[in-house]
Amino acid sequence: MSGRRGRRIRKSLQRAAIIRLPPAKNEHPTMFSCFDIRIARILALYGRHQSK
Repeated sequence: MSGRRGRRIRKSLQRAAIIRLPPAKNEHPTMFSCFDIRIARILALYGRHQSK
């Protein structure tokens, strides 16, 4: 059940990230991707701690 919860949190996080993402195309997308990867890593760690 913890896995399902983590998936739901990840989905909501992705949605928030998409909403937060600015419409300006001249900005560097690499920065956002790095940020996204960092969030995913933190989220995975959080999910692992919760499952224990």
